[in-house]
Amino acid sequence: MGEAVNFGRRWLQLQESRPERENDFSQKQAKQLKQDLSNRHITILEELNNLAGEISSASGLVKAGISCCQRAVTDIQTLFAPSVPLPIKEAAPKHLLYADLLRIPALSLNTNWELEINENSIIKGNQKSN
Repeated sequence: MGEAVNFGRRWLQLQESRPERENDFSQKQAKQLKQDLSNRHITILEELNNLAGEISSASGLVKAGISCCQRAVTDIQTLFAPSVPLPIKEAAPKHLLYADLLRIPALSLNTNWELEINENSIIKGNQKSN
């Protein structure tokens, strides 16, 4: 997979170096977006840090929201950084498949992210459906 990513990057470099690409509208828009994000990145993080300091008595949910916003801004900046390598490893399928099950309090997952079902819960489930 790493070879494919390197191949893709090389292809993009070659496409960007083509002379007719300089006047491409989408290329100009992408460069403008990158510049705008770069200019605003530090200011936005400073505002979020100031906000977090001003509302130190706020609920945990507000603090978590500020933290998520900071993380999102940093992740977007990282996305446009050419020096940061793209992740090659994909997320484990079980984490994607079973993530919704974490929202159901009656269900429990083991350390392998598999449902823990005992005979009593199966019997109770059958009694409710009858």
